[in-house]
Amino acid sequence: MVNYMPSIGQIVTVKNNSSTISGKLVSIDGESYKIKLLLDNGEKKSFLINQVVDADFTFGTFEDAVYHIQASGANRHCHYCYTAVLYAIDLLTCEFKSQPFLVRSTMIRNGIISYLSMEFPTAAYALVPQIEGIINQILYEDGLLKQTNGFPVWTKEHQDSKYHTKRCTNMVKAVEGAHSSGNSRISHLLDWEAIDTHKLKNLRNKLLHGTLLDVNEHEVSSLIFLIQAIHHKV
Repeated sequence: MVNYMPSIGQIVTVKNNSSTISGKLVSIDGESYKIKLLLDNGEKKSFLINQVVDADFTFGTFEDAVYHIQASGANRHCHYCYTAVLYAIDLLTCEFKSQPFLVRSTMIRNGIISYLSMEFPTAAYALVPQIEGIINQILYEDGLLKQTNGFPVWTKEHQDSKYHTKRCTNMVKAVEGAHSSGNSRISHLLDWEAIDTHKLKNLRNKLLHGTLLDVNEHEVSSLIFLIQAIHHKV
């Protein structure tokens, strides 16, 4: 398996028998799976691509970057958070077009960058209010919530009468209410097992009580999954 995909001009280190050799990459032959290095003594020498053990990487293409992100998955502490990292990168590269996302795009991207930088409390402070605002706005547009002087309340358009005129006090309640209604653009969210309402409740409680300093990666990863699931449908 090829561990690295360096670009022309980079300094590359290869394993040669029991030692290593470094040189400037001058050519790559994809058919023979060989590279050619320019050594310090001026000699050009060929090696197999899978002999590469290190390089001064500057990724020349998006595909190269994705290859390395995928390869790093084995080193992540869990598959859940690794998948969230991939979704976070996808969200950074996409163009937000729907109104609920568009007006909050800067804060969302700032939160995602903080998440990728492993600054989890900062990410949570940025993302929780934006996600809550997006969910509420969608439910307003779908006719399921209406604004009041306090918390929004469920309308009589909701399929389940027990919700009628009841307050919707947080994003978890909103997600659960949308799921129960079955006639919202975000009714599908709880069908995705990656959406963990327990983690979402913990996060929001920590935000309200100012205890986000002990927030963990799993909890913020649940926000990334939630954003991705909403954006996929809206």
